Amino acid sequence: MADSFFVELKRRNVYKVGAAYLIVGWLLIQISSEILGAFSLPLWVNQVIIVMVALGFPVALVLAWAFEMTPDGIKSDVQRQPDSSSNQNLSRTFFIIVIIVLTAILGYLIIQNSLMLP
Repeated sequence: MADSFFVELKRRNVYKVGAAYLIVGWLLIQISSEILGAFSLPLWVNQVIIVMVALGFPVALVLAWAFEMTPDGIKSDVQRQPDSSSNQNLSRTFFIIVIIVLTAILGYLIIQNSLMLP
């Protein structure tokens, strides 16, 4: 039972959506904290952004479970063909996006740390 549940999570790309959401959410929080300081906005604005990102995580997982991205657009999982070749294209695209985002995060951290050196 549990094995089939995790296999279904993988088939529906829930893991990938969760990982992408965490990466993009973290990046959004980092950028917002830098921008809020520049505009002298109150601290509660940053706290609201963090809460919104946290509340959006389960919503993203539920939507990933129920829907799937295909070349024809977003379709519910019921409409999906079982052996679609679109999964390979989407997996490769997702992999490329994750690499780009991780490279951007790494670049941001390197720049931020180099600016803090005495």
